[in-house]
Amino acid sequence: MKTSLLIFVTLYCVLLEIQAEVYRAKLSRNVAFRRKFIRNEIQKNLKRLYKPVKRTGTIPVDSIDDLLYTINITLGTPPQKFTVIPDTGSSDLWVVTADYNSEGGYQYKKNTFDPK
Repeated sequence: MKTSLLIFVTLYCVLLEIQAEVYRAKLSRNVAFRRKFIRNEIQKNLKRLYKPVKRTGTIPVDSIDDLLYTINITLGTPPQKFTVIPDTGSSDLWVVTADYNSEGGYQYKKNTFDPK
């Protein structure tokens, strides 16, 4: 009895493994907002800051090494398209629903999942 149960469980697990599929999502590299903002401000002020006069100075610059990756996904039936930032530190996916109200009273109007 134990042997037949062990064989059954083993075969069941093998069949489940055969049906499993690997899902691959395309990652898109996006420069973070702060990095774009700093780059635009530097370019905008470059002519003003560059003068052919011999003088020295300092320009404070924040870290601009932050960037993020995004994935385009669809959720629900009918499919609703979202661009999400994958959290590589967990297996959770958080999506704001259309009827969500934050504690501060802010109501999200765009990029929300409509469960209806």
